[in-house]
Amino acid sequence: MKKNTAELAQSQMKPETTIIAIPNNGKGRVRYDKKAESEFFVDNSALAGFTGERILYMAVRELIENSLDSCETNHILPNISLSLKLLDPENEMWLVSCQDNGIGIPSDKVPVAVCSFLTSGKYVEKQQRGLFGVGLKMIAAFSTKDTDHPLKVWTKTQEDGSEYYFELRTDIGTNRPIVLLKRIIKTGESRIQDECGFRIEAVLRARLSPITKNKIYEYISQTSIVNPYAILTFETDEGKVVFERRTEIMPHPAKEVLPHPGDMDLKTLKKAIIRFMNQKTTLQGVLCNSFQKLSSEKAKEIITKAGVDLKIADKYDEHELIKVVNICKQTKFQAPNTEHLSPIGEEILIAGMTSEYTIVTNKENTNSGDQPQQQLSTKVLRPVLTGYSSRTCVVNNRPTIVECGIAYGGDISSFKLHRFANKIPLLYDEGSDVAREVVSEVEINKMGISKKEVKEQFANPDSKSDRAVELLPIHIFFHICSTKIPYKTAGKESIASEGDLKRYMKACLA
Repeated sequence: MKKNTAELAQSQMKPETTIIAIPNNGKGRVRYDKKAESEFFVDNSALAGFTGERILYMAVRELIENSLDSCETNHILPNISLSLKLLDPENEMWLVSCQDNGIGIPSDKVPVAVCSFLTSGKYVEKQQRGLFGVGLKMIAAFSTKDTDHPLKVWTKTQEDGSEYYFELRTDIGTNRPIVLLKRIIKTGESRIQDECGFRIEAVLRARLSPITKNKIYEYISQTSIVNPYAILTFETDEGKVVFERRTEIMPHPAKEVLPHPGDMDLKTLKKAIIRFMNQKTTLQGVLCNSFQKLSSEKAKEIITKAGVDLKIADKYDEHELIKVVNICKQTKFQAPNTEHLSPIGEEILIAGMTSEYTIVTNKENTNSGDQPQQQLSTKVLRPVLTGYSSRTCVVNNRPTIVECGIAYGGDISSFKLHRFANKIPLLYDEGSDVAREVVSEVEINKMGISKKEVKEQFANPDSKSDRAVELLPIHIFFHICSTKIPYKTAGKESIASEGDLKRYMKACLA
């Protein structure tokens, strides 16, 4: 362990630097530094949403999303346990842990999968919760940056058979993992009781404000709405709550598909050619085997229209290949497949809406006469009426599925808008989201009730909005699923109104 720590210190003292002298009348030289991927993301943590008081919120979010993806990959009903506890109040150190019954990570891949940025299993053409595969790496890097605690990992896969335990750190200066300890867990010491699974414990330095704490509670509550087939156990210093499984039906898993030729660019085409480098395949063969909706005859037609000769694919230069790309951009192809998308589905979303869990905190008096202690519990909202609709559209040349759910009356006493993207709750920046625009613009009479009736029956002097729909005891749920969600910002918390997205969302709601 001492040796590894010394190596870490040495590597961080000697960053890779290139100095280039540029003549400029003796006024000095310009220095060009090369940063490792890990150092770049740590220095620009806002790109991954890890900023200020949102560090713990993002850590919780990333761990739950990774666990859900791991389970759904093999169609495993998720059983996820999350814990967030204060370890050192004076130094604001928190212990966050998460365990799931997913497919786990192969033992030989754990160090790079956990600690090395831009190493991920998410870089394929199918819908996934994560976008860049950096969330877990941010947790590892922040733990390394701010604490002297190692990241602890337990993993068990069907391939390995045995359960492995790791203690890891991230060499932020080189983007390499540091393995402090690796061993096989003995049978009596096992932490993972299922056939496979994954557990992680990390210590993070962060401040947890009441606002952020409520966001974490709301995130977990909303996650259970769109994942009612999962058991979610959440434990803090204030108590423990369990979100029970309400259905055993799971969404069809997203399948990896070939890219659509309408999205082709020079990089994608060159990458496809490299895959066939040693097979002496023609460009026609590369096109029809690397892109969907592109037959051999269609590929030949495109090459002819581009005005280039038929030859082995790796014999073309960039000037010839860009002509092929340009023709593809101008060609009309069949609509892309939607097998790579995994919507929630009517039955699952209704199961979540009809038993909407929320975390509530109650103050309980102690026998010693001290200040009342807050205790966690759950409240279940049951509406009297639910509805569901969906539409499929194309946004930014990517197939996109829009789902909308409505829960009305019963235990629901006021208006609330729920927004989801690829089954991820979006809790920030609601005012700038396309869903907010849709709710504001849809005429209330298209929902089967007039403005006059709403204001007469549901008038609320405390309401801050004069919109009729927001006077109703109704929860509206929007879910957008796509391989390329048109987020407005790098924080991935609000969706832009691009293409026909708003029109289809209105059609769902009306």
